[in-house]
Amino acid sequence: MKSRCGLGRDRHTLLMASPSFRKGWLFLVLQHQREHAQMLKRVSFVAAAACVLLLGLSPARATDTVSADDTARFLAGISPAADSPLAALTKNRAWQQHARIFDSAFGRLDQCQLSRIRVWSEDNLKAPQPTMLYMFSGPDFLYANAFFPKATTYVLSGLEPVSTVPDLTALRGSVAPTLHQLRVSLSTILSYTFFKTHDMRSDLRVGRLTGTLPILYVFLARSGKTIREVTPVRLNPEGALQPDVDTDRGSATHGVKIVFAGSDGEERTLYYFSTNLANDSVKSSKFLKFCETWTAPRFDRTGSVAR
Repeated sequence: MKSRCGLGRDRHTLLMASPSFRKGWLFLVLQHQREHAQMLKRVSFVAAAACVLLLGLSPARATDTVSADDTARFLAGISPAADSPLAALTKNRAWQQHARIFDSAFGRLDQCQLSRIRVWSEDNLKAPQPTMLYMFSGPDFLYANAFFPKATTYVLSGLEPVSTVPDLTALRGSVAPTLHQLRVSLSTILSYTFFKTHDMRSDLRVGRLTGTLPILYVFLARSGKTIREVTPVRLNPEGALQPDVDTDRGSATHGVKIVFAGSDGEERTLYYFSTNLANDSVKSSKFLKFCETWTAPRFDRTGSVAR
C-alpha cells in the first residue's frame, strides 16, 4: 500500500521494521500532514482575499457608467463630478477652451437677456402656473425657464428629432471637433436669442452630437439644473405617453422625458416632442391630445395672462 507521503511500505513491513524506522516514518507522515494543512490555509486565505478584492471592485465598476447629469455638465463646459469617467477628459485643452467660450457666451446672455427676463417675469407674471406649453420652441429650455422658473412641467415641441447622446468617454481624439460642432449648433441662440429653423435642420444632423437632446442637456446644466432621469417616450394613438423602446419604428410622435431639479431640490419634468404642427399633420401626431392633459397659461396679445 502506498502511503500519502510516497513511501512504498506495506503494513507488514512497517510492523516488522525497527522502532527507530517506525518513528522516522511517523515523523514524515506528521510533517506531511502539517504541510498539507498549512497549504490549505494559504489557499483559503488567497480565496478570501480574491473575494474581498472583487467586492471592492464592484462599486468602482458601477461608477464606470456616465450619468446624464455628468454628460450634460461636460457638454456645457462645467466640470462633472470628480469620480465621473468624464473627469479625465476635462484635462483636454479642447474641452478647457470649450468651457471658457461657454462661460463667456452664457455670461453675456444672462447679463443682457435672461436676468432681465427673470426680473420682468417676477414683476408681471403674478399667477405662476404649474405647466408651460411652448410650441415651435425647438430645444429652447433657456427662455422657457427664464420666463417661467416656477413651472413644474415644461412641454416643448419642434421639427427637430430628439436623437441620443453617445458615450462621450469614447471621444478621445475627437473631443475638439465634437465640441466645436456643438457650439456651431448653439451659435444663433447665443448671439441672437433665437434658433433659426433652417440652421437647426442642418446643424443638428452633423457630427457625433445630433438632435435636440445634447442642446437640452447644455441648457439644463447652464440653468443650474441637476438631471436625475432621462427616458425616451412616444405618444400612442390616443395621445397617451408611453416608453419608446424602438425610436425608429412607425410614425408615432417621439420625444424625451427629462426629470431634473433646481437649487431647491424640487423635481420638475421637461418633455420635448419631435412633431409637425402644420395643419395637415398636427391631427395625426396626437401631440395636441397630449397637451390637453395639462393645464397651461394662455396669453393675450399684450403678454398678460388671459382670464
